[in-house]
Amino acid sequence: MKIYRSLSCALSTLLLCFTSIASADVVFEEYDFDPSSFNTDLIHFINPVVPGSSYNITTTQYESQITGKTARQHFEFNPNSEIPIPIVQPIYINSFTFDPQTQGSIQGITASFKTFGISGPNNGGLYWSRIFVKQDGRLFGSTLSLRQLSNPNAFHEESNIQESDFFEILLNDYDLDSHPDFSGSFMEFGVGISLQIHNLQQNVTTEYNFGIDNAVMRIKTRAVPEPASLSLLALGSLAILRRKH
Repeated sequence: MKIYRSLSCALSTLLLCFTSIASADVVFEEYDFDPSSFNTDLIHFINPVVPGSSYNITTTQYESQITGKTARQHFEFNPNSEIPIPIVQPIYINSFTFDPQTQGSIQGITASFKTFGISGPNNGGLYWSRIFVKQDGRLFGSTLSLRQLSNPNAFHEESNIQESDFFEILLNDYDLDSHPDFSGSFMEFGVGISLQIHNLQQNVTTEYNFGIDNAVMRIKTRAVPEPASLSLLALGSLAILRRKH
């Protein structure tokens, strides 16, 4: 029994030491958007689209002396209903990828980015700043902030974002009970806004241009032990036991 207690104590001590050095932060930054640094795919509607309505989002680079190189999202709304519908097209940043199988499970995410209005009507409305995770062909979003469209120039940030803070975004709906797996498969991260403009004229196209810049994500991880590290752990345990006996 004494040997087992000693072995347990030794393993616990070494595991504590190993754990203390295994935590790591992975930081992604994109301050200079250009066409080779990001990509987009489908447009998603948070609510079902009324037949006869049409919506579109085009994401391109935008550059000015004030903002430098940023991402511009050009929104087009042509509703066949008075009910406003938020639409979103995630901007996946090519360098923002992470594999929990090789880099460790995620303990939490801190994310931030800036938005600014380029042009559009003063109809009133809302926009949700969000980060996105694409995993196994499924899209998940987490909200950093909800703001009035009258305040498009803003800094958005949220810390310690967990799996449960994400929800799955479908093409015409969402699922609040579906979340990404922070210990699972390969992930692509993105940023973007869900935009909802109020008081739109039916069957008339309304356009709005939004800018996004300075995207930063900090991922806190628990590193995956390498075989060599596990071997050192076992050898260390034996060494401690020999000293004790």
